[in-house]
Amino acid sequence: MWKKLAAILIALVIQTAGLPAAAQELAGTQGRGADGPLLQSIVMELEDARTTRALVEMPSGEVVAADRADITGAWLRNGQVWLSFCKDGAWLTGRYMEPDRIRHFDAGGGNLSPDAIYASEAGDAIGLDRLAEMVQDRDGTVIIALMDTGTDLSHPWLRDRIVSPYDAVEDDHNPQDLFGHGTHIAGIIAQNTPGNVRIMPIRVFDEKGDAPDSIIVKGIDYAVKNGANIINMSLGGYGTTAYLDKAVDYAVSRGVMIVASAGNDARDISHYYPAAFPEVIAVGATGSNGDLLYFSNTGEFIDICAPGEKVVSAMPGNSTGVKSGTSMAAPLVSSAAAMLMLEDPARSLTDIENILFSHTYDLGIPGKDKLFGHGGMTFRNYRSDPEFYVIEPYSDGTHEEKYHLNFSFFAGPSVKSVAISIDDVTFREINVTSPGVIRTSLDIRSLAAGPHMLEAMPVFFDGSEGEVYQRAFDVPAYNVRIRVYDTEDSLIGAPRIHVFGFSQKDTRITKLDVNPVLANGVWMVNLDFEMLARRYDKVRCSVASQLNDGLQDIPFYFRIVGTCGEKVFEPSECNVLGLTSRESIPGCVVTTRILGSSLVGFNDVREWGGKAYEAVISTKDIPFAEITGDEGRPLYAGLLYYDRADLWIDIYSYSGGERTDPARNTKAWYHSGRMDDLDSIRSLDSASLKTITVEADLASADKAEYMLRNIPTGNVIANTLDRSSGSIQVMKGSYDIFLLTQRTLKDSSTASDTYFNSFHTEFSGKTKSFRFGETLRDDLIFDTASKRILHRWIDAYGNGYSVTVNRNGRVDPYIPSLFLVDVRGRSYSLTGTESHDTGDYIHAYSLAGIPDGVYRLSFIHDTGILAHSVKPATTMITVVGGAVYVPSNTPPVARSDYTSDIRPGELFVFDLREEFSDKEQDELRFSATAGWIVDGLFFYRDLIGRDAEIIITAYDGAGGTASFRHTIRVTGRNAAESDYIPIPDIDSIGASNWAVPHIRSAIAANIVPVALLEDYQSGITRREFSSLIVRMAETFLGEIIPFPGVSFADTTDPDVLKAASMKFLSGSNGYFSPNEYISRQQLCVIVYQTVKTIRPDLAQPITDVPRFRDADKIAPWALEAVNFCSANQIIVGSGGMMNPTGTLSREQAIIMVYKTYELCSRPGPGN
Repeated sequence: MWKKLAAILIALVIQTAGLPAAAQELAGTQGRGADGPLLQSIVMELEDARTTRALVEMPSGEVVAADRADITGAWLRNGQVWLSFCKDGAWLTGRYMEPDRIRHFDAGGGNLSPDAIYASEAGDAIGLDRLAEMVQDRDGTVIIALMDTGTDLSHPWLRDRIVSPYDAVEDDHNPQDLFGHGTHIAGIIAQNTPGNVRIMPIRVFDEKGDAPDSIIVKGIDYAVKNGANIINMSLGGYGTTAYLDKAVDYAVSRGVMIVASAGNDARDISHYYPAAFPEVIAVGATGSNGDLLYFSNTGEFIDICAPGEKVVSAMPGNSTGVKSGTSMAAPLVSSAAAMLMLEDPARSLTDIENILFSHTYDLGIPGKDKLFGHGGMTFRNYRSDPEFYVIEPYSDGTHEEKYHLNFSFFAGPSVKSVAISIDDVTFREINVTSPGVIRTSLDIRSLAAGPHMLEAMPVFFDGSEGEVYQRAFDVPAYNVRIRVYDTEDSLIGAPRIHVFGFSQKDTRITKLDVNPVLANGVWMVNLDFEMLARRYDKVRCSVASQLNDGLQDIPFYFRIVGTCGEKVFEPSECNVLGLTSRESIPGCVVTTRILGSSLVGFNDVREWGGKAYEAVISTKDIPFAEITGDEGRPLYAGLLYYDRADLWIDIYSYSGGERTDPARNTKAWYHSGRMDDLDSIRSLDSASLKTITVEADLASADKAEYMLRNIPTGNVIANTLDRSSGSIQVMKGSYDIFLLTQRTLKDSSTASDTYFNSFHTEFSGKTKSFRFGETLRDDLIFDTASKRILHRWIDAYGNGYSVTVNRNGRVDPYIPSLFLVDVRGRSYSLTGTESHDTGDYIHAYSLAGIPDGVYRLSFIHDTGILAHSVKPATTMITVVGGAVYVPSNTPPVARSDYTSDIRPGELFVFDLREEFSDKEQDELRFSATAGWIVDGLFFYRDLIGRDAEIIITAYDGAGGTASFRHTIRVTGRNAAESDYIPIPDIDSIGASNWAVPHIRSAIAANIVPVALLEDYQSGITRREFSSLIVRMAETFLGEIIPFPGVSFADTTDPDVLKAASMKFLSGSNGYFSPNEYISRQQLCVIVYQTVKTIRPDLAQPITDVPRFRDADKIAPWALEAVNFCSANQIIVGSGGMMNPTGTLSREQAIIMVYKTYELCSRPGPGN
């Protein structure tokens, strides 16, 4: 164990990154006036997008990528964010567009092992050798472009196979491979295709192993324009942009097939791009046992699978190496597609897809499923007989089948039917209605355990019978058998295995009752995958461990099971996390948790808001040993073997003693987050932690504990407080803190007190102390919108307080009564209710039915229940219409409803103080129907990839409220389609054929707002045309600054204000009507006004022009402008008609503005 530990950790390197020298030198002078919070929000957005690059549009229109370390300032200008940054030694400023999303390659390395297979063997197993033999002498070539890390062009496997290499990162034609991944992919293709399949290496990964979307799109554009027939993309990442989407559309529209790896995160593929695009063939990976590789992504967008485990292929430097992943499976599918193109060049992309998907062995449940798609690709018998052949499984020998048997075959035009029998008993006769591949599933539940023989015989229309196909198979006593090995490769004699069913639709996770049998270290069970598939999207097996399991080191195994057979869980397939510490600690405990809105069958479910939230899957101690680190200093370290999975993980160190709950007696909390976010090394450095101390008077408490909840992850730790104080060290982040005490009341019932607060670790110093209790006071606010009074208790130190009472097994919250007395002495006692949507104000009182009048308000408390005496709140209020009336108060103002897009599982944060404003009140209180609020910051974490609509409310405390609706979409897309770099050939897709050349020219001239580069046939509104004409005018005039005083009641759009300031457009009676469609004669007037501003020498009245047949319908105020536009061919009629009041489409407007741009670009007088 410790030899492994030292070998893995010896490569630990501590790196320190900072601003480049040039940026540091300039930051002090050029960054003045920068908005610190705004810059921090940009940094957070880049972090959420998992990138360090920001796309910035320069004043010239050029788009550049600025690295986060080079950005030193951010500020708002005309409603847009501008950045200052250093690039190539120069100080630059430009408009921030969006994060440049990053993709990664989908493969992991490994060592040569006895069960590794060479690339050619992987292809032979699925019949690629047969396809190669069929097409090796065909005329013509097919080119597969590899969008990857580059390729070793001199590798002998690739001799005479390379064509048109390109480095999209360096913009040259020498795509050096720094990581070996691209060379490995190229070797798989070269080993499985004949010489008339050529390889076009395109490097899109930089020296850090990142492939930004901007570079990928550049590579796609190059591949299409240089003759690629297929683009293989063994890469991917979560989230996308319309930019990448359009690039894929562009390639497919030019007849180029795109094949992409499905990803290696054991997660749903729905948000993993480019594989999730419907036009892309998404490829999953199978292992040597025929089942899905445990880390292969799943979901509705999986199309097909191919072998991807321990594949030996080319590596740079005339060498070979082993890699596993969906990256290795994708080039096998690309190879098959290339050879099908060679076989018949007339085939369309749809034809190729149909052949690929039909020539699959139906793994798992019958039909297309979320694990294997259409199944495992196989061409072993492809066209072996023109009239009848069977779609064979991957491997030879006897196969296991239970409950159902999938069977596929090709039947030609002369086949009338196919008779299927098992053990000489006719099982089914299938009539052939049309030639092609036919799939069927046989119910074999009646078959006894043991060996059986399947036979299939074609019957022809002439009455003759064809050769009988035979396949031996076994019905096992148990169709799933699992052997589990520890980190020392020793068989675990009695593994603790749980089986979970996952339902994506209702986010239901069920622990299944499966009645396993254990014999000789083999865990055995029967799983009816077809029946399970009706309820669940996938089934996973977890090998659980507990704190008292002893010294045997069991990895966190968490694997998908989808087929019959023996499964081996071994550590060689696991990820390895090295945990290190400079301090001597006995060890740490690691806990994995599963998240879901509905958890069934678990004993340890944590509920939150009345819904199931999370459950512990496994927890284990990681012992630490002393090894020699860098510079000879001692390093204390341990190893965690784990499966990449959609789980959450916590890492704690503990204070010693025997523990049954890993979240108790915690000394330091080092990590809480997604398991797939882990690096290969995590340093447990207490110097980076903050210390939280808790103090309380426990004289009246029977017992007490304090609890911290990490807000971004929702995970909790709880420590017993057996003295008046306690402490814990925590990682950076935002937390809820609770003190929980229990007291015995006079009637022997039990009172449970909860004190609560929130904090962020960005406080000065190393320690923050929380003291709880002593006295309470009433705190209330008025909610006029809901006609309620909201209440909470606050203790002497500003903490919230609540109490519940357990009497005879019934637990109820204690809520004080609200007492109202009017000036005539009439009184009203109001019973409060719990409030779950008003933030820290946990009690609500409805004023419905209370007569209008002036009242004295107070609260009545049961001092026998409360832990402390209460300083009462007594105040005078006026009730009008069932609500508190505050005549001088102006309610807060909310900005507006809006929508945000986040990636699945990601955290979303924004500052509510920027979203609301109030004239009288300096501070507002906030509440939200979901998420968390800490110090005015709103946090929302997606748990399971589900959209949410959240109502966020601000209270001014004096009766005024305001709310807005925040829709959070977990779509994996950037919200704004306008924020990407246009490429004319790609962005003109969708325009009418006659319009395409003009649209391309307009895009190339950089005069079209990208938001208009879609829906070309739809009408254009006044607001949209304002953005178009302003963009064109600014290419001549520079940035237009709106004039002070120019405003409209119905829009604050900056382009509208710019257009109105330049008198291109105008409103009426203070209104602009931004969403009205623009007419053809209005457009002429706008164009004429614009030319007068840009080139007054060209804007001369023209009278001698051909008249339109409907000229009498042109308004007098538009006639001069229409004549000008007609004379300069800016507007042309149809059949002699101008249709002056008719509206224009986007593409018509873009063309007219481009013609105006061409006119204004003519040389002026004296030039």
